[in-house]
Amino acid sequence: MLPIGILLGCSLVYVFNHIPVAWLCDYGKEPEGDLAKIEERRKNGDRGVQRLPGIPWKLVLSAFFAVIGIYLITLGGHGGLYALPLLVIIWLLLIIAISDGKYKIIPDQFVVFLALMSCTLIPFGMPIKDMLLGALAGAGVMLIVAAIGYFISHRESLGFGDVKLMAAIGMVTGLYPCLGIMVLAAIVSAMGFLTGIVRKRIKLTDSVALGPYLVACTIASLVLL
Repeated sequence: MLPIGILLGCSLVYVFNHIPVAWLCDYGKEPEGDLAKIEERRKNGDRGVQRLPGIPWKLVLSAFFAVIGIYLITLGGHGGLYALPLLVIIWLLLIIAISDGKYKIIPDQFVVFLALMSCTLIPFGMPIKDMLLGALAGAGVMLIVAAIGYFISHRESLGFGDVKLMAAIGMVTGLYPCLGIMVLAAIVSAMGFLTGIVRKRIKLTDSVALGPYLVACTIASLVLL
């Protein structure tokens, strides 16, 4: 798992740094904030600037994937063949989490890849019916939450990217784990939001990316269950 971990960790940093900038913006919009500054420096010939620095992230992510892989095939009780698609799924989830955390965007392309990767779990016993129910539950619950949030605050409280992400996660995990992930992510994100308010790092009116919380809970579910 060590060379596989190194490959996944280094490739994640490389791919994230080379994602087309249009993937990291809302449709029809130009890059803003830190992303705009990075792209401007790249246009001016500064090839050293990176969205995700190679050091320390290549080392951190390589170690992360290696440890997760070793756990899956030892204490996790999964065979090596089953661990490989799970590691690729986790790779996709992390790119999505980093994109949402840094730029408040969930690239549709990676969500599609994630949904397609769910099909690799079918030979290992994932029922197709459970995948479809998980996708419907994930998207349905998130749409209801978004509608309630808009009704209360009269502004978008949940991005449609989160809805699509939860549909893909539902395909990966199935129905019941998907429901548990949403409940856990809601609790953890609420705790993080309140902590940020207490520490005066964020304001009550600020919006916080939900994607990283959904991804963290999904990875925990995939690895531990």
